[in-house]
Amino acid sequence: VDVSRQRVVEGDIYLLCSDGVWGNVSEEDIFSTLKYCCHPDSACKELLALALKEGGGDNLSAVVIRQS
Repeated sequence: VDVSRQRVVEGDIYLLCSDGVWGNVSEEDIFSTLKYCCHPDSACKELLALALKEGGGDNLSAVVIRQS
């Protein structure tokens, strides 16, 4: 488990995901998805779809939190 303390400010976006997402979706695609998806649910769905498209069939989970 990695633990980090950060100051949360408006507009921050946090992604918690399994290695099935992290290992199959490029950092560029993750960044782009988080930047352009308006709602956290949409971002999760998009990240999972990208992971499946890239061959990830196991251990796919993602949680996106957007501070408003």
